[in-house]
Amino acid sequence: MAAWSAPPGIPTPTFGIGELAGAPTHFVDNSHPRATDFLNHYGSPSAPRLSVPDVLPAGSVVEVRGGPYFIGDVTWTLNGTGSRPVFVRGPSQDARPVFQGGDLRLEGSYFIVENIEVTAPDGDNNGRVRFDGSNTHHATLRFSYVHDAPGATGAGILNHSGDDVVIYANEIARIGIIPDRRDVHGLWTGCGTERVWVLDNHIHHNGGDAIQFGHGCWHSPPGPASVYIGHNHLHADEENGIDIKETVGPVVISQNTIHGYRPGRFSGIGEAIRINDEGAQGEIWVLFNRAYDSSACVQPERSKSTGIFVVGNVLHDCAIGVGRGAHFVVGNTIVGTQAGIEGGEAVDNLVTEAAVGVAKGVTRCQRNLLWRAPVGRGASCVETISADPLLAMNGPVPVGLQAGSPAIDAAREAHAVYDRYRSAYGIDIRVDAAGRPRPQGLAWDLGAHEVEVPR
Repeated sequence: MAAWSAPPGIPTPTFGIGELAGAPTHFVDNSHPRATDFLNHYGSPSAPRLSVPDVLPAGSVVEVRGGPYFIGDVTWTLNGTGSRPVFVRGPSQDARPVFQGGDLRLEGSYFIVENIEVTAPDGDNNGRVRFDGSNTHHATLRFSYVHDAPGATGAGILNHSGDDVVIYANEIARIGIIPDRRDVHGLWTGCGTERVWVLDNHIHHNGGDAIQFGHGCWHSPPGPASVYIGHNHLHADEENGIDIKETVGPVVISQNTIHGYRPGRFSGIGEAIRINDEGAQGEIWVLFNRAYDSSACVQPERSKSTGIFVVGNVLHDCAIGVGRGAHFVVGNTIVGTQAGIEGGEAVDNLVTEAAVGVAKGVTRCQRNLLWRAPVGRGASCVETISADPLLAMNGPVPVGLQAGSPAIDAAREAHAVYDRYRSAYGIDIRVDAAGRPRPQGLAWDLGAHEVEVPR
């Protein structure tokens, strides 16, 4: 397995990324002519089991071949420990066994389920993966494919109660239908859950949001705490890419690619990142993402968060770059919008090709480069650079600055949000959108990118 590095601002999970399965202790293959569960607790390559045991002790490694497995609703109780986790796994990502026709419920501790496929294409049953159980913790689903469940409700992956849950390198697609008035999401985590990582997944074409959490938590608080969303590719779902409702915080959204969100038939206006107005919210950090081709790139309007920080993102070809409600909008590159920045403290940004670069809702506007992006009526900006930023482009995507750009070294110093993050969470986020340390030269560059030295 290749070495994994965390997106900027996101702590590495203590369990779920680097662990490797040992030799199998259990063999399951329902396609084998001698497969049976009768007096056959472990199975063997020559006489495997027909099904995965419902309860597995610490150190179990279950290799599953064959399929499809028509499961109805089934619960696996996986009782691993930190030194002896439980694995249930297909042989590889190219040979995933299919579990079909119902919900797969996972509960227990220190377990990893990997290389499986879950689906319910007939539409009669849910076809979801659920983390359940009052004491479920250190639980991982990785390298799996959850897909094509038109009759599902809620979400394709639901973390009802697990803490220290890792959803890593999966594909979640076509859960529910589009259009779908039921609002069926790709992934959801429940009220009171803590330390949830959503990393390196591909989530798309679901009947609601790609990722949603916190809905209804004002009835049974608290909302989820410490949710980390990084390195995901989210696109073309019915409603929004990420929809944050009630949360204790922090929520950290880092280095995701999010696009293709437009007004749906039944709900939503199509926001890549929506920070909602339902319930209390702790700090939310939107760091170094690329969002584009959506009605809004980042929309925190009417949020009740104690702090919304939009830092180092590349936002392009959205009607709204950063909407009203953000507290700090720092070091972003925003291209091709109707409204670039509508609220918060706007410092060290690069905004170009906008009908309005900075709107009157912005509380402080300082050291921004605004090119073909006028200041809105009622807004006041100081130390503004009005010159072609000489963006380096890869097609429609801004990827850096060309030599001679007036944005180079123009920020002078690090904004206070960087020290705030390090002080609060112990992680240094003084990098640019590509992960390069900042500054690279005499001072910080404006916008999301640093020009690498030598210059």
